Formats: sequence, structure tokens, C-alpha cells
Amino acid sequence: LYFGTMIDAGLFDPLVNAILKAVKGDPLRVAIGTFLLAVVVSLDGDGATTYLTCCSAMLAVHKRVGMHRAMLPTLVALVTGIMNILPWGGPTGRVMASLSLTSEEVFLPLIPGMVVASIWVLVFAYIWGLRERKRLGWVKTEGEYSVDYCAVTTDGICNDEAESLKRPKLFWFNLALTVVLLYCLMAEVLPLMLLFMISAGVALVVNYPKMSDQQERVQVHAVSALPVISLI
Repeated sequence: LYFGTMIDAGLFDPLVNAILKAVKGDPLRVAIGTFLLAVVVSLDGDGATTYLTCCSAMLAVHKRVGMHRAMLPTLVALVTGIMNILPWGGPTGRVMASLSLTSEEVFLPLIPGMVVASIWVLVFAYIWGLRERKRLGWVKTEGEYSVDYCAVTTDGICNDEAESLKRPKLFWFNLALTVVLLYCLMAEVLPLMLLFMISAGVALVVNYPKMSDQQERVQVHAVSALPVISLI
């Protein structure tokens, strides 16, 4: 719910647009940009959102440059496989529930492995990008790409109302809230579920003061959250 709300509010839009503008038709940059975008979007722990967003943002770029068709789904799948073990994702949640363990006991020891695995996927993307650059050359593209979250929302439904959810004036607040949340998570200030309950509550109230808007955000993201909760 927290990261879904942050995506709705546009917290990651500047970073995503910067990645898309930086690729400039270079296959190597496209590969690295795809990796970075997948890492950012998969923070919400929902694989469906990651695929929808990454494909909608990067598919046109990959096609324009002429990249190997397997690169986009492969890189996204590799990143999702790593990031899906975040404690608010399904696999780690099931482990904690079945073994009666806390997120600190299960997730924190996994962080070094996640870092190493992410570095390896980055190296893989770099090597594949070099091969594609050698095969294709540097394909100069005209214009600039930018991700249109108005086209694909976190619930996977295309609609024209997504732009109204953006809160660009609250970017720095949302960024600070996220940094504080991650710091408290690593420092084990409170149990993970309490940290995210508090942060999600603050994020919803500040970004969407109207109760009806808050209820709508919760309802939208419940589509992804409730099946995991039921399974656990």
C-alpha cells in the first residue's frame, strides 16, 4: 500500500524520466536503464505492477533501438525474482507466517544476498548491452521518452484519471518520508508492519486529504495485497 501510493503520487517519476532520457538510443544504456527502472518499480513487491510499468515505459524504446526481444522480459524477470523477497511480498510473508518469525529475523540477513544478486544482474545487463551495441551500433533516436503513468496505473487498468493522482508539490515530502521509513526499517526502530502502517497512514492523509480518495487508493491496491494475505 505504501509504495503503491508513492507510485500513484509520482515519487519515482523524475527518476524514471531521467533514465528514459539518458538512454538516447544506446543499447548499453537501454539495458542498464531497464535494470534500474525495474529495481525502482519493484519496490512495492508486486510483480504484476513491475511488468506493467516497465513494459509500458521501455517497450517503445527497445523496439526503436532494435534490441533483442528477450532482453526486456528477461531483465525485468531477473530483478523481480530478487525484489520479490522483500518482506511485504508474498514469499517472505509466507516464510514469516509459517515459521512464526519476524521480518527482522528473515529479511535483514537476506539483504547482502540481494545486493550481490542485484550487482550480478547489473553486470549481466552490461554485458548483454555491450553485445547489442556491437550488433546494432549506437542508434540515434529523435525526441525524448517519458513514462506515462497516466496510461498504466498500479492497478493495471488504463484510465485518464491517473494524472490527477500526481502530487509533484509533495515530491520532497514523499522522498523524505520514504528515506526515513527505510532508515527505520534497517535500524529496527519498530516492527516492519508498524513502520509501514504508520508511513502508509501518513502518506495517504498528506497526499490525499479527502477520505473518499484515501478509500479509493486502498481499494485499488487491495487487489494486489489481499490474495497474498489470504494465502498467508
